[in-house]
Amino acid sequence: MKIALEYDRNLLGVANTLLRRDKPGTPSSKQVGYRQILELLDVCDRFASAVHGWLLCGDFNCTAKSEVLIALHKAAYDYAHADCPGARSCVANGKARLIDFLCHTQHLDRKSTRLN
Repeated sequence: MKIALEYDRNLLGVANTLLRRDKPGTPSSKQVGYRQILELLDVCDRFASAVHGWLLCGDFNCTAKSEVLIALHKAAYDYAHADCPGARSCVANGKARLIDFLCHTQHLDRKSTRLN
């Protein structure tokens, strides 16, 4: 699902998604979740000239060091909890993990609600 929100006369693109979890050690070329995030980034790029920035969020079913987050970083996205190494969003098999992410284009200021 994607929508655009208006803030201070600027459009902000928002997308929420659930990425498929791939088994650890799966090559990136065979990871469904990785291919899904690349497809979402492609869709966002098509609207780049219409929006001031993007928020991408959802259950990414991955870790902060995964190919998914590496692809987002290469596309100039950061994730909001990057400075919070203890952040967790779920407990699976008795282990707390961070699998849900809020990512944003790097020019959006994380410290306030204002757009740069």
